[in-house]
Amino acid sequence: MGLHFQNASLNDIICVTDIYASILRSIYIHLLDETKNEWFEREKLSGGQTGGQTNFLQAKKPYK
Repeated sequence: MGLHFQNASLNDIICVTDIYASILRSIYIHLLDETKNEWFEREKLSGGQTGGQTNFLQAKKPYK
């Protein structure tokens, strides 16, 4: 399994690479957005008692 570029032009390879980069970028943005949503939800539930001092990236719960 995998990509085989034996008869592909450099343009084809760049196009496929751009598509993969775009997919990875979308996944990263989605995961970052989910993390932000969790942080804002925690802030709302705590009544804002943390004063926004917690970094939203640190607010993610560890796996149980």
